[in-house]
Amino acid sequence: CLDLCRTQIRVVDCFFIEGRKVFYRVALSLMKLSHRNVEAQGRRHVTRASLDEVKAYSKIVPFPTLLQCAFKIRNLSWRLIRQCQETSRTVLSSSPAHVPKAASTAGSEGAAIAGGDVRSNVVKDSKQWTAMWQWLPARYQIMRPRRVFTSDDDGYSLSTLYDRCGKEEPLLLLVRSTAHEVFGAFIPVSLHSRLQGAKSFSYFGSGETFIFSLLPDAKCCRWTGLGGDVEKGSADYFVAGDTTCMVVGGGDGYGIWLDASLDNGTSTRCTTFNNRSLVSADDGNFRVATVEVFTLDSE
Repeated sequence: CLDLCRTQIRVVDCFFIEGRKVFYRVALSLMKLSHRNVEAQGRRHVTRASLDEVKAYSKIVPFPTLLQCAFKIRNLSWRLIRQCQETSRTVLSSSPAHVPKAASTAGSEGAAIAGGDVRSNVVKDSKQWTAMWQWLPARYQIMRPRRVFTSDDDGYSLSTLYDRCGKEEPLLLLVRSTAHEVFGAFIPVSLHSRLQGAKSFSYFGSGETFIFSLLPDAKCCRWTGLGGDVEKGSADYFVAGDTTCMVVGGGDGYGIWLDASLDNGTSTRCTTFNNRSLVSADDGNFRVATVEVFTLDSE
């Protein structure tokens, strides 16, 4: 009880310095840390910690851990908070059938995901969506995915992918290879940013960019700059693209590289994420089966 009071006092102390936004940071962090605590107990099938579990964990969480998690949440603007509040009101006032959830649909072409009738032909399992959703920055986890491009319907063309994505942000890039590997990237900025560089092939993005694999194994590879041990210059190698290819992660290799026809690709170690190849081939090359891109909506 004494530790809880100390934590509350410190949060209030932060409030006097940072303002009301600190309460949102702490609340989001408590939910995230509580879920990690549930997973540490071996209950990985649980997608969210219950309210009682969050309350119980709030009494034992070390304040430095809570504060560190809270202030790692980047770009938490009041505009975004108000959008999320409005989305929550809409969801809570809807019938249970409209509450966003990830659920597989037996016999369907894809898997039903948050947002109702949006489907994916790349990520077909609800557990894979749950794993991927946990890797997103906390402020995006309550948003709804909306597919803006799929090679199955829009064609295998990188230029078409650029056109369909436009200025949408953030983006989830999903790839299924002909070897049935599933992987992708979270891109927090629009692909339109590729046109704003001084060179025709310029890197853009931010430290929230990450790459991941869902099949055969689930793993997330984040920016090495967050750990402080990063090769000079590689911190800027997030995303790049032109008419010939698109790249996520660079420096001594490419985390994900796709050609202009969305037919061939490569995944090797890169200094941006210090990752292993996301595919099983020794040379890191793969053939594309399907490429999809989703954006995240607050409404």
